[in-house]
Amino acid sequence: GFNDCLIKPIVLADLQRVVAKWCMPFVVDNSDYYADKLLEKVEHNRELGRIFLQKLFAETPDQLASLERALQNQQIRPAWEIAHKLHGTFCFYGFADFRTLAKRLEQLLWEADLASAMRQFKKLAAKFSDLQNMQTSLLQRLNTEMERATDLGFRQK
Repeated sequence: GFNDCLIKPIVLADLQRVVAKWCMPFVVDNSDYYADKLLEKVEHNRELGRIFLQKLFAETPDQLASLERALQNQQIRPAWEIAHKLHGTFCFYGFADFRTLAKRLEQLLWEADLASAMRQFKKLAAKFSDLQNMQTSLLQRLNTEMERATDLGFRQK
């Protein structure tokens, strides 16, 4: 996915900017990244994006709660199954930072490393909590972009 260029002589600040831009999905904490990924997924159909976003926020907390219970009860197979579904969910949405966390959690459960899996779960749950805190700004971004496109006379998909 890396596709950029710098013109010689390379200035350190420019190099840092380009590297940060392409590494962003792994350290992202802003709603623009998630909104952009969601819009890519739905081919800029903002209404569908809102539906998918609402589905994510409706279903994921229950999955995380079930996963936490399974981990606390040392139920490795059920925990792995939930982690596997979460990994698939985040792959679907294209959220690389979540995908990485969920994949690692899935691997730790496959290896039956419950202590490490619980630590990884806590990272994933905290990250999702941060995303939930961005829910309003994500929806606003979808609405704002839709209103702007309508104002400019573009047909909504």
